[in-house]
Amino acid sequence: MAWFGWKSGRAAARPALGRVGGVARPVGEWPQGYEAQVRAGYCANAIAQRAVKLVAEGVEGAPLDAGDARLRALAGGRGVLEAVAAQLLLHGNAFVQVLRDGNGQVVELFALRPERVRTTQLSVNGEAVAITSKDSGGWRDLLSGAGVRSVSVAAAGVFTGSAAEQRVKASALAGTLDDYRLTFESGETMTGRFLVTRLDYAGDYNGERSYTLALESSGPVVSA
Repeated sequence: MAWFGWKSGRAAARPALGRVGGVARPVGEWPQGYEAQVRAGYCANAIAQRAVKLVAEGVEGAPLDAGDARLRALAGGRGVLEAVAAQLLLHGNAFVQVLRDGNGQVVELFALRPERVRTTQLSVNGEAVAITSKDSGGWRDLLSGAGVRSVSVAAAGVFTGSAAEQRVKASALAGTLDDYRLTFESGETMTGRFLVTRLDYAGDYNGERSYTLALESSGPVVSA
């Protein structure tokens, strides 16, 4: 017997999640991939779509408390806040790409797809100069402040057809150095000149392209 539209029998029931405690479990018909679960739980559910839309539109229409009038104009009424709110509801996090001009002023905001945004790996390299002698007591001695230092950056994420993408691509094709500012979640920044040593694109999806990027520093890198 079926009650309130549920299929009879335990075998027909679908679990809420495909993974429990980070360990894969048998899930029957329920898709195990992250994007497949989002499609099955949201895209095929009209009630979920309506609920997310109501909340996201409410966030978009709410007053924005920002002292910078340009930032209010960029974020308000252009769908950015609505996209961020929807991504928070569906994915639990949201990412916004900030595009600045040559004077450091914010000129555009792009909401990125959280499932396609990846982390950035940063390596600070230093060449060791050994000055070990018979007076070192059997331990290696290194010369402080000597050697060649460099910074390597490996990043991956989504380009959205912005001016930043064209600039990075042009630098990669020409093999020229350019000025970069790396910004971290804590607010810390690292600024310096870098060479694009690798730039790979994946396939397009709704005008978006995922990328992998490798940078090598040239000259001093300043941390602030």
